[in-house]
This record gives sequence, structure tokens and C-alpha cells, in this order.
Amino acid sequence: MSDIASEQKRLAFRWFVLAFLIVLTGFARNDSTRAVISDQTETRVSAALNGLQTSYTDEAAPRLQNIVSDLTVAVNVRTIDPSNYIARRRLVVQAWARIFSALDKSYDSSFDVHDDRNAPGECLDPPREADGTQLPSCADPNDVKDPVARAKYLADIAANEQKIKRWNAYGHFNNIDLEAKLGLRMQLSAFRAVASPDAAYLDGLLRRAGLSDKRRKDIDAMF
Repeated sequence: MSDIASEQKRLAFRWFVLAFLIVLTGFARNDSTRAVISDQTETRVSAALNGLQTSYTDEAAPRLQNIVSDLTVAVNVRTIDPSNYIARRRLVVQAWARIFSALDKSYDSSFDVHDDRNAPGECLDPPREADGTQLPSCADPNDVKDPVARAKYLADIAANEQKIKRWNAYGHFNNIDLEAKLGLRMQLSAFRAVASPDAAYLDGLLRRAGLSDKRRKDIDAMF
């Protein structure tokens, strides 16, 4: 459990620093260079989302993480004409909504790593056999002679393997989720500095993407 918490803190700090640096060096409005650099927002957002699936397995999580990273750096507000600020922000929010939809279909974000019932065991104790024999932790199931005890031991091992898979999947996707939230927050902050509010329309995009009320509430707070 501590490994997931530590990874979350590390990622949060890394993305906070990245966001701060990008806002300072790349996203700040700069009228003297806007005419020199063309607005590539639509092209870069489309390229970032290329290959996005509706959901991902744990093994495919790195592909989703790459998409999140690409979308995070796909927007440069200083290249956007002021007349297009609103449209570009809507494009960006719609893109992130697709990513959050994929995330929500890929893992259970309500999974509680602090609940000991969800934590997998490193090594299980085999059940006591009918004759009173108690083998040590991590014993080979074949060494359990009592068929009833052996069957229960095998079932416990299988259940624990599922816990391990769920635990690992949560850790991977939750970290991607955190990065996505930070990427969206960074971009909305940049737009907020130059564009008028548009919260109602943006929330409508989230609704049309089918995001849950909880997810929408989290994102709406960034508008």
C-alpha cells in the first residue's frame, strides 16, 4: 500500500513541476511570437488520440499512459488566435473526456488500497488438515495430503492471485489517472488566463462523453 502512495506523491510532484515550467515557458501569452508559430492544436490533439481504445487491460496500460503524455504537451496557448480560444478549449476538454472515459472502463477508481481486505497476501497459510497437520506458509499445495484442505488452499491461492492482479491494475491505472488530471488542470489553467468562462458547455461535453457524476464533478472543479 505504501508503494502506491509513494508513487502517487512522486508523480504528483513531477507533474506539478512540469506544469509550472510549461506554463512559464510555453503557455504564457506572447503576442510577439504568435504570428510566427502556427496553431497546431487540432493536428496535435488528433495525433495524440490516435489509437485510443475505449478501454485497456493492465498489460496495455503503458499505451494509454503514452497517449496521456502526448496530449499533455499537445497544446500551446500562445500559438492560438484569441478568436479561437473557446473552440480550442472545448476541443481539449472533449479529448480529455475520451481519455477519462477509457480510464473509467479500464479500472475501478473506487478501489480502496487502505482496506486490508483488498490487500493481497505475500504468502498464504494452508488450512489445517483433518489429522491436525499444519504446514507452513507458502507450502506447495501438493504437500497438503488432505484433499479437502488442499482444495481450499488452491481456491485461496487463486483468489489471492486475483487480488494481486486487481491491486497491480489499480496502481498502474490510478497513476495514469493522476497524470491525466494534472495534464488537464495545467491546460485549463493556461486557457483560464486568456479565455472567458465556458463551464456550462464544457460540462455538457463531459455529459455527452458518458462520464460519471463523480468524474464530472472532479473535472468541473477545474473549470
